[in-house]
Amino acid sequence: MADERFALGRVRTHLALDRTLLAWLRTALSMVGFGFGMAAFFRSLLLAHPGKQTESLHLTAIGLGTALLVLGLVTMVLPSLSHRVDVGHLRRGEVPALRVWWLSLAMVLTLTLLAVSGLVTLLVF
Repeated sequence: MADERFALGRVRTHLALDRTLLAWLRTALSMVGFGFGMAAFFRSLLLAHPGKQTESLHLTAIGLGTALLVLGLVTMVLPSLSHRVDVGHLRRGEVPALRVWWLSLAMVLTLTLLAVSGLVTLLVF
C-alpha cells in the first residue's frame, strides 16, 4: 500500500512539474507574439503615416519588441532546463529541491522596466 502511494505521489509530482513547464512556455510564447505584434503594428503605423514622430515610435517598438522576444526565448530555455533537472531527480527517487526561482522575479522586473520605458516613450512623443 505504501509503495502504491509513493508511486502515485511521484506521478502527481511529475504532472505538476509538467503543468508548471507548460505555463512557463505559454507565457514565453505570449511575450514573443506580443513582441512581434508590437513591431508589426508600429511598422504599419509608419507606413500609413510616415513622419519623424511615427519613425521614432517604430524604432522604439522594434527595441521593445526585440527585448520581449529575447526575454521570451530565455523564458523558454531556462524553465525547460530546470524541468529536466527536476524530472531527473524524480526518476532517481529523489525529491526535487524546493527553491526560490530567480527567473520569476527577473521576468517581472524586466517586464516592468519595458512597460515603463514604453509608456515614457509614448508620453514623450
